[in-house]
This record gives sequence, C-alpha cells and structure tokens, in this order.
Amino acid sequence: MITKIKHKIKNLRYKYKRKKALKQDTLDFFDNYKNYFSQKEFLKIYESHLHIFKERFLYRIHELIPNFGNKKYTVEFLLGQILRENVEEKDCKKFFEYNAYAFLFCYEKKWKEIKDYINNKRKIDLFSDSLFQTKFEHIKKLMIDALEVIQYLEVFYGHNPEQEILINRKISGTDIFWYTNLMSNGIVDTSNDTYYSNLAYLIRDSLEIRIKNALGIIDIKNNEETCKITSDIFTTFLCTNSNIQLPSSINKSLLEKIFIWTNYHIHLGIRLYNWDFLLILEYISPLFEGGKNNNQISIYGSISMKKNYYQLTLSSDLVHYLTSLGKTVTNVILSKSPECMLI
Repeated sequence: MITKIKHKIKNLRYKYKRKKALKQDTLDFFDNYKNYFSQKEFLKIYESHLHIFKERFLYRIHELIPNFGNKKYTVEFLLGQILRENVEEKDCKKFFEYNAYAFLFCYEKKWKEIKDYINNKRKIDLFSDSLFQTKFEHIKKLMIDALEVIQYLEVFYGHNPEQEILINRKISGTDIFWYTNLMSNGIVDTSNDTYYSNLAYLIRDSLEIRIKNALGIIDIKNNEETCKITSDIFTTFLCTNSNIQLPSSINKSLLEKIFIWTNYHIHLGIRLYNWDFLLILEYISPLFEGGKNNNQISIYGSISMKKNYYQLTLSSDLVHYLTSLGKTVTNVILSKSPECMLI
C-alpha cells in the first residue's frame, strides 16, 4: 500500500513538473525537456517556447524603448558598439540597448540553425546527439545573458527589475585548470562557463597566427636574439598597407577592438556576453576563406599581396614599422611561401 502511495506521489510530481515545463515561459522548458517530453512531443512545441521567450523579451524592452527593433544594424556596427573598454554611466542605456539588438540577431540565427539541424536529422535520437545538445546549450546561454541585459536596462530606465538575475562573470585560474584537464581527457562541456573563456583564447590565437603567417614572418631578430612580439601589433601595418589586400569587410579599428576584447577574457578572467563570440566569429570568418585571382586559387586567398613587394620590400618595411613603435629590431625573416596569395 505504502509503495503504491509513493508511486502515485512520484507520478503526480512528474505530471506537475511536466505541466510547469510545458507552460513556463522562462528557461524551465529548456532545462527539463529531456526529462518530461518525448522527442516527438518536443518537436511539436520547442519553437513555441523559443517564440514565447522572444516575445516576452521584446515586451519588456518595448516598455522601456517603444521604438526598439525599428532599426537594422550590421554585425560590424554592433561589434563597434558593444566591444568597449569602458562604458560611462551616460552611455549605459545605449550600450545595453545595442547588446539587446546583438542578442536578437544571434538568437534568431541560432534558432534557424537548430531548426535546420532538426529538419535534416529527424531520424536520429536528438536527445543523445552531442551537436544538437551543443546548439541548444548555446541558445540557453544567450537567453540567460539576455535576461541580465534587460534587467540592467530596467534599472537604468528607473524601473524595478521584473526578475533578478545574478550571474558570476569571474572565472578563476582553478576553473580554467580543471576545465583544461577535462579537455585533455576528451571531454568538452559546453555548459561550463570556462568553455567560453577558452573560445576567447582560440579566437585570439587564430587571428595572431593568421596575421603572422599571412605576412610570412618566421622570426623577428635583434641581431642574433629573437624578439618576442605578438601579432596584434601588425594590425595597423596589415590594414593600411596598399600592397596588401584584405577582405573588404574587415577594418582596422574593429580588429583592434577584438584583440582588446580577447584580453579581457584571457588576462582578467571576465566572461562577457555570449553573443560577442558569435558576432566576432561571423565578422572575422572572411579572413579564413580561400580566394582566387585570374587562374590562381589559394586556400589562403582571402589575403593577397603583391609578389614583388613581398620578395623585395616587406622585410625592410616591417623593420621600419616596428622601429617606429619603439621596438629594437634588426631583421625580419620571411618564409618562401606565406599564407597569402602572391599576385
């Protein structure tokens, strides 16, 4: 008898939690969908929950900024507004408003990615599919950050926040160490906030190596001694040199802001908003594409350089450039085959 009562109570609790997850317009559904719904049920209702969150977000924003959403901003413009070293109090409203736009852009893009992935993978078990789980984890992180942004906006507009979101944005050395230990054993936990700190490092590393290798730099010498110079110092040189052509969408000031942004993550252990990663990756992706010129095709062709300039002048120009920045350099040794297209 007692066993039957316990089973009945357990069943009632399950039904209550399932009903709550079904009706809740917060993150409950996204946290509990695997526990309370079959894949067939999930496919029928997941988009309605994504829609509910978006509509609720817009409702709260429109109470503060009635014309929010009337403007369309490019990725370049949004990054220019949200990748800021310091935000003065008078600029806070606009700063968080632009972050709200950035959230919506990435939310809708990630939503489409999930929908397309589901449509192509309907015959597999989505609940055990690691890539699907990663995409869903990403959109959950976007939602959590969005709730914090709207809370800040409500405060700056003199409203009492509808809900209080407390997020620890500090990442300790111990957090990173143990996450690195997990990765060394083949475990990539995308629900862990340290995962995003690692992404910041990888973004910076990819840019530094891309710039250095595109310029063909093997070594930088002061007489016989190797100079330790990071590649971000070459951003101005790369972006303003008439002999070098970058993708037209890339500009110097934003590239510099991205380097500074990665420093916040890497050196200060501060986790910024998750849409920053998505927008940055979209913005810098043309640097890592191939390209062609006449009959020449190169996997590094998104960056091209005049062949005579590379062979005859680049090394001395780099020495002069570094010297003008206060570096003591006597020679820059170049590769015979830089990771760019010589034209």
